[in-house]
Amino acid sequence: MTNCKFYKVSDKNDVEVVRLLAERIWREHYRNILDEKQISYMLSTVHSEQAIRDFLSKGGEYYIIDVSGEAVGYFAYVSDEKKIFIDKIYVDKDFQRQGIGRSVVEFIKDKAEKGGLKIIALDVNKHNVNSISAYKSYGFKAERSIVTDIGGGFVMDDFVMYLYL
Repeated sequence: MTNCKFYKVSDKNDVEVVRLLAERIWREHYRNILDEKQISYMLSTVHSEQAIRDFLSKGGEYYIIDVSGEAVGYFAYVSDEKKIFIDKIYVDKDFQRQGIGRSVVEFIKDKAEKGGLKIIALDVNKHNVNSISAYKSYGFKAERSIVTDIGGGFVMDDFVMYLYL
C-alpha cells in the first residue's frame, strides 16, 4: 500500500491544485465512459474553481492526496446529521490500485465514527466498473439507481452506494 498523506484544501493555491488535478484525471479516466463534450462541461462546472469554493463555503471539505511530495489526487465530502456523502474521490491513473482509495475511505470512516455517523454514501457512474469494483471491495453496496440532469443537455447516470458502519 502506498504511503499517502491528505492535506485539507485551505487556500486559493490548494483550489488551483485540485482544479488542475481534475483536468488531468478526468480527461484520462472518463474518456471511455463519457463523451468529450460532457467531460469538458463537467470540468467547467462541477470541477471549476468557483464550484470548489462554493462547495467549501457550504461546509464541504476537500483534501489533496499526496504521495512523496506529489499531488496525485483529491477527494471531497460533506456531512449532515445522518451521514457523510463522498462527493469525489479521484486518483491519477499511475497511482491507482495502490491502496490510496482504501486509505481515503478509512479516513472518511474515521471522520464518520468520530461524528457519531453510521452511513457513508456516494454516487458512481454506472459504467465506471473499476471504481464500482473498488467501492464494493471497501464494503459499499449499490442500493439504487439515479439519473440526474446536470444541465447543458447532460445527465449523470449513477448508482447510489452505501457503506453502513
